[in-house]
Amino acid sequence: MQWQPIRSFETIVRFSCCCNKEFVRDATLMWNAMNACFSFYFTLSLLPEFISAATKGWFHTICRVDGLYTGSYSGKAMYIFTWSKVWGLGDTVLLILRGRDIQFMHLFHHTVVVIEVFFTYLSAGSMARLGVMMNVVMHSLMYSYFVAQDINLKVRELAGFITLLQLAQFVMGCLTILSASWQSNEQQLSQSKELPAQTQWSAEPVIRHLFFNQSVGK
Repeated sequence: MQWQPIRSFETIVRFSCCCNKEFVRDATLMWNAMNACFSFYFTLSLLPEFISAATKGWFHTICRVDGLYTGSYSGKAMYIFTWSKVWGLGDTVLLILRGRDIQFMHLFHHTVVVIEVFFTYLSAGSMARLGVMMNVVMHSLMYSYFVAQDINLKVRELAGFITLLQLAQFVMGCLTILSASWQSNEQQLSQSKELPAQTQWSAEPVIRHLFFNQSVGK
């Protein structure tokens, strides 16, 4: 059973666009292409800082902030990444326009993500380095897959590979959380806000996997 506000929202959006399937198709293609481009931008902007930290060892990667938030490229990317979760709500609108039922968990996730990324911006500290990097790489692949589907390229066999990567991301996220908690430095990780950040980074791949499966189920 769906939450009633979700049902009402679906009805309004579908009614407004029910007679324009071409608009929905074109809007979906443009949306997925835009998100793929932004995800590649985030990946390329964060990669130099990530490599610099990774070459200094695992402890440094997850427990030292360095220039993650202040670097000329990585700092801007982290800031825009935070705001990108707001426009990420557009995924929900497009699913509705394509006739998909939106479950409460889906809308709850997108809403909580927006609140959480602003709440833990900066305070997530070094732990966000690996989490965000995995997130943007996965989004680059996922939205590129959606674009390929939108232009009728036969790439459906890649869905299993993307699903496998999402599960690997979840496992890696859990290991990062456990390791960061074990080795955390009070000057580098905000203990007061570390728990919600940890919860989000571990839950994100699982819920994103559910969204991916819902989106590819054409």
